[in-house]
Amino acid sequence: MPITNINQVTAKKGDAILPKWKLLVELVQRGFRFGRDVKLSILPGGGMLVSAVGDPYPWLHPWKVGYPDDSNMVSIRPGTVNGAVPFIKEGMRLGEVDKDTGDTPGLTLKAGEEGERTWVMVSVRGTNTIRGEETTYDMLRMDAATSLPKGMGSGGVIATDEGWARYPVAMVLWGADELAESIFQISYHNLNYVMSKAEGRTNRHFFFAA
Repeated sequence: MPITNINQVTAKKGDAILPKWKLLVELVQRGFRFGRDVKLSILPGGGMLVSAVGDPYPWLHPWKVGYPDDSNMVSIRPGTVNGAVPFIKEGMRLGEVDKDTGDTPGLTLKAGEEGERTWVMVSVRGTNTIRGEETTYDMLRMDAATSLPKGMGSGGVIATDEGWARYPVAMVLWGADELAESIFQISYHNLNYVMSKAEGRTNRHFFFAA
């Protein structure tokens, strides 16, 4: 008798054990083989459902950087710093649609030679007052740089470029013919930012996952 329901091999109080045991042995001898991406579900009534598991949905995380287009513009999925979305240009934040063109502006990069790197950065004017809608383009925006900020990897980011603190969200590796060869994602989460003031020495600027 083919087994189509898990209750067929489940013994209840008062049931004869031997018939259930024989069915269980038959089931084991026939073998269950579930390969990769195959899911077995037991339904409330005891029925069994075998289904294929498709490709997982991509993780639509903040700061995801796309490959440059013909004008070397990269798209950046919006993220936040202390709850505020950075500006991509004056008067327009990441993810907003340009009313004049109907496009969502990205960040235009300067193409590099083969083997050179460009970092896509979130830039914060050195302050602790980065909060929500209070920010402006001169306080929080997206930038690009061909080198990491001084102090990266030593417990904080030292402010550079006239008081700006910068944190990389992705790195673009350039290949032949000034085309992007690879994009390495660095940040996958919204960020918090805090500045630690230091008397007599350079202030420290910290970015960490929100």
